[in-house]
Order: sequence, then C-alpha cells, then structure tokens
Amino acid sequence: NGDIIFFGTNDQTDDRGNGASAYAKASIMCVDSIGNQKWYHEFWDSIPSYELDNFLNLSFDAMGNIYACGNSFWVGNNGNNDDGIIAKFDGEGKILWYKRYDELKDAQLFWFITERKNEGMTLIGNSTSEQFTEPKYVRISFYIIDYDGNLKLIKNHPKTYQSGVRCFLELSDGNFVCGGFRQDSIEQKYADGGIYKLNRDGDIIWSRRINNSDFEREYFSSISLSHDGGFFLGGQSWLPGIRANRSWVVKTDSLGCDATSCIETGSNDAEN
Repeated sequence: NGDIIFFGTNDQTDDRGNGASAYAKASIMCVDSIGNQKWYHEFWDSIPSYELDNFLNLSFDAMGNIYACGNSFWVGNNGNNDDGIIAKFDGEGKILWYKRYDELKDAQLFWFITERKNEGMTLIGNSTSEQFTEPKYVRISFYIIDYDGNLKLIKNHPKTYQSGVRCFLELSDGNFVCGGFRQDSIEQKYADGGIYKLNRDGDIIWSRRINNSDFEREYFSSISLSHDGGFFLGGQSWLPGIRANRSWVVKTDSLGCDATSCIETGSNDAEN
C-alpha cells in the first residue's frame, strides 16, 4: 500500500556535555507514501540505571504481522548486560506482544529475523560472555520461536574464541549465508573476516575465514548475491596502530572462497 516502516532507536543524550547517551528507546514508526506518520511505538523498561535499547531488523509473516528484533544493553547486577528483544505488531501497528529474553545464558543480540513458512520465526544473532570475564567469547546464535515468541530452539556456533555475524542473506533454498568476523583463539591477535553458511535448522554447512592482513582487524557488515551464485561482501579493515580503517570489498564463489585468502574452518561445530 506504499507505507514505509522505519526502525531503530530514540537516543536521549545526558546533560554532562560529552554527548554520551543517557538512555535509548527501541523505536518503530510507520509513515504513508508521502511521509505522514500513521503510528509510532517505543520500548524501554527503565528498570536499570542505564539502558540503551535498539531495533536492528524487521520482518513480516504470511498474515501481515510485523516483527522487530534487536537488543537491550543495560548496566546492573555489577556489570554490563545485553538481552535480546522482539516486538510483534499487527498490520495496523497494534502491539500484539513485546518480549525481553533476559533468562538466556550469556548476553544476547538479535540481528536478523525471518518467517519459517508457517512454523514461526528464525532469528540469527550473537551471544557473548559477561563483559568483564576473560576470555570474553562471542558465538553465532541461531534461534527458532513460535508466533507467540516462545523459544523452541537455540544453537550456538562455533567453538572458537570470538566469532560473530553482522550481515545476512536468506537463499532460495531456505539456507542462510552470514558475514561477520572470526578469531579462532586469543593467540590470534586480530579478528579476520568470517563467512558462514547455515541450514534452516541452524547447523553450519561451511564456514570460511578470509584474512587480508595479520596486522588488521577485519569484519564484514554487508552481503549480497552475485550473478554467478557467489557473494559480494563489504566491511572494514581496522588498523589499530594508526587508529584508522579502510573499506574492504571481497568477492567469493558459492562456497565462500575468494581468489587468495580462503581458509576453511570446519562445519558443524555447534556448542549448545
């Protein structure tokens, strides 16, 4: 019908003069085709002393309902915390439910959501150990929920030091290709670009580590399908020594390998 939906955060800065966020509300807004606002919602629990909430992705089910997912970062319980959040709306913008998944092990961040063909919704994101523990690991997390937001499945990948995802592509066969970063051990000083293919049940089909330089911190933040069945990935190479970054574009084949620096890192190494 021409409506446009925006999602993200309503950021409120503090009064200390340094521009830091005092709190932020996860926000979603619908406008018509000429920009007139039709509805707006924001979510913020306001229980912790410091909280930053954000919607990071949005999807629809076959009935036209809307799902927005993201995370809530908050300070409390003697540390920093991240909880995954999801809100569901009907096609007119009425709130059907909102859930904060604070009961899950470790910190959670929901990056991506899509429908599972009358079975509920798939989410992909990251889970992280507590902020002040070492080693602080990062996992790729795969979730299945029903249409009421109840968790039915969680799988965490892989058994490395830090591996995370930041961009996602759903393929026509129901599988997913995700781009992000991978650091296999704490001895590996800088993270490399990571590419992961998952099936619709959350198992890793293959994973690749692409290393442009051993002296740069690298990651992918965007992905698209190329005409030959391969993938284009874009991201950044961060140079810690001079505190600067460079844009990074990689073309791979359908198995996630580029011409020079593809490193196979195993397949179904889940840690549930």
